[in-house]
Amino acid sequence: MADSYFIGNYTGTTGLTAISLASPLETLLPVVLLGQGMVSQVKTLMAHVLLLGLFIGIVEPMIMLPGMEWILLNVLGCSDEVLPVALSYLNVIFLLSPLGYYMTITIVGTLRIENRAQWAMVMEIVAALLNVIGDPILLGALDLGIKGAAFSTVISEYIVGAAVLWYYLRPGSTSQLAPDFKGLKSGIQFDQLGRMFTAGLGVFTDLLNPTVCSIVNNLQIAAWSATVAESDVTVAAMGLGMRFQSLLFMPMVGICQGLMPVLGYSIGQNNQSRMSGATLKVASWALGYAIVCCSGIWLFTHPLISLFSDDEDVIDQAVTICRTLFTASWLQSMVQMAAVVTQAFHHIKRNLSITLLRPVLSISFAYILPHFMGVSGVWMGFLIADVITGLCGGVVLAVYVRGMRKRAKEQQQEEEENKDLESGNASDITEGEKEGEGEGEREEKSQTASLEGDAVIV
Repeated sequence: MADSYFIGNYTGTTGLTAISLASPLETLLPVVLLGQGMVSQVKTLMAHVLLLGLFIGIVEPMIMLPGMEWILLNVLGCSDEVLPVALSYLNVIFLLSPLGYYMTITIVGTLRIENRAQWAMVMEIVAALLNVIGDPILLGALDLGIKGAAFSTVISEYIVGAAVLWYYLRPGSTSQLAPDFKGLKSGIQFDQLGRMFTAGLGVFTDLLNPTVCSIVNNLQIAAWSATVAESDVTVAAMGLGMRFQSLLFMPMVGICQGLMPVLGYSIGQNNQSRMSGATLKVASWALGYAIVCCSGIWLFTHPLISLFSDDEDVIDQAVTICRTLFTASWLQSMVQMAAVVTQAFHHIKRNLSITLLRPVLSISFAYILPHFMGVSGVWMGFLIADVITGLCGGVVLAVYVRGMRKRAKEQQQEEEENKDLESGNASDITEGEKEGEGEGEREEKSQTASLEGDAVIV
């Protein structure tokens, strides 16, 4: 979002279009690495994560850079005017950024495993602030153009990644996740690597969805636009709309993900009452936040878009697209909640179905609706997909909450029955003790009477 702001003001529509085309390719790497970083829980696996991320960081530029121009032209539908700008941005990103992504995404993700979520958040905020500070310096003061935005992104990643890496590798580190490279002497544990990727599959698909959707959107916009200039304007406007949606909904995703440790702990204790109560509370928070965000975008769309571009064509198009995207996107709070709950219960198939439903529908509508509505059918598909997936997510969430409540009632009944049994057993024991005491007293009295009789005889 910081790159979009400064690129829009320093390079104009061409730069915005270039970064909108570049973003899908740029996000392919953290899609894989975040899935690794979120699941490695032992020191040997941490060493695997570091080496695997290093390998990807070295190999990916070798694969992506030679075919970058072909991908931009034939896969993403990049125009001849935008091509050199997009290449200048992506060449820097793919040459220098993979190792930066590897350090920030993977290493920062492991902080959350150590119950240091606040530090992970601080590190990510610092990276964003460094990027915001670096953009105007490199784009404007040093006049590096769109390359300046790429360099700013890379530098911020390396600084934060190096700081967190030092935390793990420093002498005397007490971290439970400090990598143990000695454990690699026995060889690479491919079964453990497979586990990591399987466990990170939900994160992978969740992050891959906007990447695939962006690629399809760009292709369809290029195919249905009347001119190349119109295509560039629409791609830039669509890119801004998607960025607004991603930025504003990040806190909502964080709210929903915050439910995960509560559910996990409650599942371990089989505390159904706490599970249902926490789920409903978090769902209400997420829904309320999403409604407020969507309402704010509708009310202040034009001034917000104006921050990123002074091109009236881009602003008008982006206002229309943003309002369409945010009309029903508040329903995605239910989808996120359903995804978190199914993941907590390890219902992988249901989780993947919920996660993949929106991109499958939006991509399908992006190919179908333009035949009836023109290029506007591309973003109208998101509106329809949001309604359908939101309702499905709400139904799934309601089913799980209903099951939690039902089991909570059963647990309560069992507890009451156990209490009744315990109180009944206690009363039986008390009565038995009283009877025993009565018999003892009678025996003592009879013994006393017999002794008195013997004394009289004597």
